[in-house]
Amino acid sequence: MTQDRARQIDRNLLAILDATRDLLFEVRVPGTGDELRDAPRIQQLAFCECVRRVGEAVAQIDSIDEDWLTTNLPAVPWRAVKATRNRLTHQYWTIDYEILHTIATVALRAVAVDVSAKLGVANPYDDLPEPR
Repeated sequence: MTQDRARQIDRNLLAILDATRDLLFEVRVPGTGDELRDAPRIQQLAFCECVRRVGEAVAQIDSIDEDWLTTNLPAVPWRAVKATRNRLTHQYWTIDYEILHTIATVALRAVAVDVSAKLGVANPYDDLPEPR
């Protein structure tokens, strides 16, 4: 892999962590899916946008090297991450906030652990309690 491609992948990995930081500290993850469903619409939209940004960064990495993620970070369900992005982008009216809450509190936590370890940077979930 060329240095340019490696830099592009690293940039997109950082974008994943940026989106998770925004989700955690700017938008704030409600305690439950019901609380997310009942949250103000602007918070729901911002929440969805952060999750979508993670999926978009994954899609960008795949366009650079389609095997990189599954080879270098095999524990993460990358297809599910991209599928979530596609659903939020193209079928936003079918959003299940309980599932989206689980994605943010469980799946993105796992993504952030692996990505931050790969980059050697702090994991944005480190100082947060485990999900209920």
